[in-house]
Amino acid sequence: MIGALFILLAANSVCNYESDEEFLPAIISTPDAHEGLNWVSVDGNSVLFTRALPDFSISTIMQATKVDDDWIVENVPISSEGYDAGLSIAPSGVSALFTSTRRTDDGQVGGWNIWQLDATFNGHKWNFGDPILMPEPVNSAHSECCVVHGDDQDFYFASNRLGSWDIFHAEPDQDGFQVSFLSGGVNSDEDAWPSAIIANPKKLLYSSISATGVGGDDIYVAYMQGADWSPGKLLGAGINRLGYEDSARVIGPAFYWSSRPKSGENTGDLSVSNIYTMPTTCIDELG
Repeated sequence: MIGALFILLAANSVCNYESDEEFLPAIISTPDAHEGLNWVSVDGNSVLFTRALPDFSISTIMQATKVDDDWIVENVPISSEGYDAGLSIAPSGVSALFTSTRRTDDGQVGGWNIWQLDATFNGHKWNFGDPILMPEPVNSAHSECCVVHGDDQDFYFASNRLGSWDIFHAEPDQDGFQVSFLSGGVNSDEDAWPSAIIANPKKLLYSSISATGVGGDDIYVAYMQGADWSPGKLLGAGINRLGYEDSARVIGPAFYWSSRPKSGENTGDLSVSNIYTMPTTCIDELG
């Protein structure tokens, strides 16, 4: 059965690009921290998201669970006192990947690395195992972040191992993982970070600081064309604006993204990032 949240979104599919619809304001989208969506249950009663301090010095993976008419918001127990972000649940729901600056087994700390953990959803909330550092060549002597699943085994992530932030694809092989630089028009001299993979036809949502954008980070969509990716197309429909947009997700009939708008048209002042949503059908490029 489709959950109540998704039924509501489908029924109220009018696209109003002149107003912003925050996702669960005050509960998840707050005025005092940066939030980015990771996952939403079908019934809308369980949410995984990332919350960071205004200066991004600490970032925590959070879980919000609706019980009766109240929301319980708590840290996911895996979170450390450093920077944990961007939890990606495998399609099967048995494992997850995330970005962290936590200390590695050899004592190194400070760089971003990708970690994996077991996951179990009991129909109410998630339980996670101990984080395990992903091996080389997924992680490197540089920084890796922003990991998103393709299917249970393959995933996409960003790394600055070549000098700029580029998107890579990891697939399992007999020695662990094979990592390849995304061919085609996504990677360039301008930084890029993946947000989501969508099937049928295969699409990549990603954020980039590009001269073709309208602010800082903006959200783009690229299409798989044979073995290569098309150049990214800037999402319209009121998604991108002055400031920073990233963390795009498509879950059921809903499209979610994070936006950190400028507080004024002619000022460099920025607010915090909050999560916004609109029906997926509003975004022509994803049709």
